[in-house]
Amino acid sequence: MDTHAARELLTIRSLMELDVTPFAEIPFKLRSSGRPRFHAMMNALARCMAPTEIYLEVGSYQGGSMIGTLLGNQVRAFAVEDFREFYGDPLVDNTRATLERHLHEFGVFNRVTLHEADFHAIFAAVVIPPVGLYYYDAQHAEKDTYEGLTLGFPFVVPGGFIVLDDNGWNMVSRGISRFLGEHYEEVKIIFATTASDRGNRSLDNDWWNGTMVIEKIIGRDVE
Repeated sequence: MDTHAARELLTIRSLMELDVTPFAEIPFKLRSSGRPRFHAMMNALARCMAPTEIYLEVGSYQGGSMIGTLLGNQVRAFAVEDFREFYGDPLVDNTRATLERHLHEFGVFNRVTLHEADFHAIFAAVVIPPVGLYYYDAQHAEKDTYEGLTLGFPFVVPGGFIVLDDNGWNMVSRGISRFLGEHYEEVKIIFATTASDRGNRSLDNDWWNGTMVIEKIIGRDVE
């Protein structure tokens, strides 16, 4: 991971200058809470990774964030999704077939290794390559958020980044705070925002319900 380049990217000024055009159609072709600017940020961070590193995503749903991160580059990815949430609801359509169809539509399917399982089982049983960028977006309960961060953390390379969303929710922020409290000497918050839409504090045109990016600083000289 080119940590310096990623840090330079993770400022409000730099993020607001990103071209969101390539990602604008994602929310229209599938259900995705992620906004085009969030996808542009993820894509730019992915481009900072070394060729030996992968993008790890826990909680892929219909594939919006995975597609946004991989669009137009050669990054390889691991996706972990158990498809339990909303299962059987035709209005939501959370199935493996739907996710794979969307990945095919956007031309990123061949670079994604999909694990259909609970994330606890994956971290315990699967050999995961070095992770330059890790996005946790699975179950949002405090316990799940904390465990998703804790279990995925060892696979993130020094200087790599962890991305979280919905940190505007109390249960998510409590899980994050618990993780940060236990790893305060090993991590650094590089970027964080909450929803800014005045009409509805849970929604935002750029960051949905809050976004946080954490750098793994263990093993690096801290600036």
